[in-house]
Amino acid sequence: CGNTATSDLFNACSPPFVVGVPDNGFGSEPAFAGDGYAGIMARFITANYREYLQVQLLSPLVAGTWYNVSFYVSLADAGCGSDHMGAYFSQDNPYQAMWTTLDYDAQIEYNNGYLSDATGWTLVTGCFQAEGGEIYMVIGNFHGDSETTIDPACGGTTSYYYVDEVSVEEGSAPEE
Repeated sequence: CGNTATSDLFNACSPPFVVGVPDNGFGSEPAFAGDGYAGIMARFITANYREYLQVQLLSPLVAGTWYNVSFYVSLADAGCGSDHMGAYFSQDNPYQAMWTTLDYDAQIEYNNGYLSDATGWTLVTGCFQAEGGEIYMVIGNFHGDSETTIDPACGGTTSYYYVDEVSVEEGSAPEE
């Protein structure tokens, strides 16, 4: 999970209105693909509270190789859009024994305004060149509250997102 906060797992076989798909405690959203998705808090009323998704990759990334990274997010009905979501890759387990913002610079970062779509899925994508040996991937908001703004059209203070269809594939260098 990246820290001691608790991300959530939703599935069609789970009880609805709790952690079901499409209906759950945060709203209603069909999966982008398959029968389930994960959920994380990108900003919360508690100062700098963050939830992350973390996975150990099947094999370490290769130095000098470019990787295409993509995943889809959907704003839960019980939240407001914020302006940060990204993916960080690390050689070491980036876990911290607190529930606060992880202090890392994400290699993949969404930079297209507020992630405010609560009726569909928004693609977060990018590419980066591996240093080599990265074996952990973490998805979430790596910016503190002072750097994370909430969509002023919403009027709330929290951002909760569903995350689905995560992909990391070898690619080619971006065109200049």
